[in-house]
Amino acid sequence: MPVVFVHGVNVRRSALYDQTIARRDAYFHAHLPPAVLGGVDVFNPYWGDSGAKFSWNLASVPSGPYETFGTAPLLQLIAEIAPGTAPDDAGNLLLSIARKRSLLEVIDLLWGAQAHAPGPFDTSPALIAESAQRATTYAAATSGPAWLADVRSDDQLISRLLRESAQTCETTETFGPSEVFNALQWAIEALRQLPHETAAATVSALRGRGNAILARFIGDACVYVTTRGRPGEHGPIVQIVVDALQQAAQSRTSRQPLVVVAHSLGGIIAYDALTSFAPTIPCDVLITVGSQIALFEEMKQFVASDPKIPNKVQPRAPKPANVKHWINVFDLVDALSYSAGNVFSDVKDVKFNVSPSPLAAHVSYFERPTFYQCLSAWLAKTR
Repeated sequence: MPVVFVHGVNVRRSALYDQTIARRDAYFHAHLPPAVLGGVDVFNPYWGDSGAKFSWNLASVPSGPYETFGTAPLLQLIAEIAPGTAPDDAGNLLLSIARKRSLLEVIDLLWGAQAHAPGPFDTSPALIAESAQRATTYAAATSGPAWLADVRSDDQLISRLLRESAQTCETTETFGPSEVFNALQWAIEALRQLPHETAAATVSALRGRGNAILARFIGDACVYVTTRGRPGEHGPIVQIVVDALQQAAQSRTSRQPLVVVAHSLGGIIAYDALTSFAPTIPCDVLITVGSQIALFEEMKQFVASDPKIPNKVQPRAPKPANVKHWINVFDLVDALSYSAGNVFSDVKDVKFNVSPSPLAAHVSYFERPTFYQCLSAWLAKTR
């Protein structure tokens, strides 16, 4: 099954970008196994180099102490996933979250922390993703397991979670539990060392992240709209995405669905591509995440936008003719995500809670193991 992932704003090629691709692809493979959807082949068209250029390297964005605050990414995770949760008297943050909130939030926090604090280990993204998939499946099916009362530390909690989730798997394949535990244990220690009392630094870190996101969103959106071209004369960003869609369509068998997953501005690019620049490419499932498609259609900013819609006969814009299923995912807190069902016909809106921080929510969907678990369930319903 080919999956085309169209990224959004604030994406530029770097070592971090390569790590993000490897981690996200691994999560796609782990959560969309061959037994469910016929295997996964991920295409990642990269258009960041054709996006906005900033002559002073975003010198106009207000700066502050967050730029040198080394623990900011981990503090951001805590603020996004489990705000207000403090470690217990023995210093166990994860155990406190598990008992006061949920195991699923523990999984999102710890596996997210591992990505930011991988330590000296060279654990493959596939092993990390497999362990996350099994843990989320187990936690979703087990509400407040009895053994939670017996564990006394974060290390014991994760060791037991890995063991229990491995035992409930249908497959007998090993996924290197000791290797995964060592990598997660390093992340536990990184979380343990955080100065949890520095709330002001956490807020500053989130604000600094948000300033850059907004600046690049405005820049990339302006560049895309002014350079996308028109049918028959594709702009550089459109061409990159259309090429990936064509490659994916050619690679699939007659029994495999073509899935397009598009985040943020990537949803706008994917919609333009499927409606105006490559309308003959059949897309079985379009999944837009944290996107502004409906807002752009309300402003009639797409090439295919019809200024006569809405009207009494057609109250909503039509779903792209070459798209069988369209799922639009948003978070009510995400300041840059919009529902689509009130503007387009035949689209399923799905609410997913990512983070209580408006801008952190926008960039965090694909950092959450629980998101991929939901993604698998959404795709299964389209079969």
